[in-house]
Amino acid sequence: IIVGDNNSGKTSLLEAISTMDSMSIYYISPIDYATDNNFFNEILRNDKYKEMCIEVLKVFDENITDLLLIPDEDDNPVQMIRNSKMGNMSLSTYGDGIKRIINIAGGIAKAHDGILLIDEFETAIHVKNFDDIFMFMTKACKQFNVQLFLTTHSIEAVDSLLNIDYIVDNDYISFITLRKDFENNKTLSRTLSGKEVKDNREKFDFDVRI
Repeated sequence: IIVGDNNSGKTSLLEAISTMDSMSIYYISPIDYATDNNFFNEILRNDKYKEMCIEVLKVFDENITDLLLIPDEDDNPVQMIRNSKMGNMSLSTYGDGIKRIINIAGGIAKAHDGILLIDEFETAIHVKNFDDIFMFMTKACKQFNVQLFLTTHSIEAVDSLLNIDYIVDNDYISFITLRKDFENNKTLSRTLSGKEVKDNREKFDFDVRI
């Protein structure tokens, strides 16, 4: 997803990449949410962004009111979620969906003015939450000037992205399908714009994954 206003007069991220010696690139694997929450602190650095993250987390639990770090008995910071009914609860006590979104949200903030790679986006996220989460990710990427590359095997995830008119109408999204040609030992690629995929999905039930 390419996030930004092409009419703003600012240098686009892709143009910036071509003139820079280096650019920050971060990668989130399908299992990072379960083993690595180092991006949690990135959310807490910006109060407005933290509020935006809390709103999307309410999709999973409407009683979530805050994200915070509280020291334990050894003065080590513990990642906590404040719940209006349950009080302060360790992030470790929550389900995989919330951990996954916190990991993604923190990754977007960490990748400020850079690139974020998310592998198998749909991991640990229920289909019914795709629309809310993609809308959040779109706003977050725009806020932090992040170009997002994500992989998915889910046609529901594809359709959810296509529901965001803003990124489709402004050509802020492209779909790349990779296919292995074993006979010639090559990897073939096909790139389509969001508009092309949406039009073909509506007219022919086109499966962009093939």
